[in-house]
Amino acid sequence: MTMTMKIARISGEGTIIFTDGVVFEGSFQNSKPRGIGTMFYKKEKGCRVCGDGDNGLTRLEIATISGEVTVVYNNGDKYEGAFKYSKPHGEGKMTSRDGQIREGFWEDGKLALAWKIK
Repeated sequence: MTMTMKIARISGEGTIIFTDGVVFEGSFQNSKPRGIGTMFYKKEKGCRVCGDGDNGLTRLEIATISGEVTVVYNNGDKYEGAFKYSKPHGEGKMTSRDGQIREGFWEDGKLALAWKIK
């Protein structure tokens, strides 16, 4: 199954790369940087520590997300686990809105090796 659903919100630890080249590494909640993390700017040298995500920088369009995350899609499905380049990649669990659970190893958004389906 290819993941083409639109992400409604995402939370976890990892890296968010915005379309303008800004990179955030750290914690995020509801698709915004939260807690302690580092924001890297493409056109500036160095970085700065980011606070609660309400500093206006979170209005940037997200290009890609990687890390250990919880993703809730617009259709109600929920993915928990490893994410790479904005797709399930690594160990994870997908729970559909009707309660079906698919757990295993994901590659590029597809369930490659299942160890639990119910």
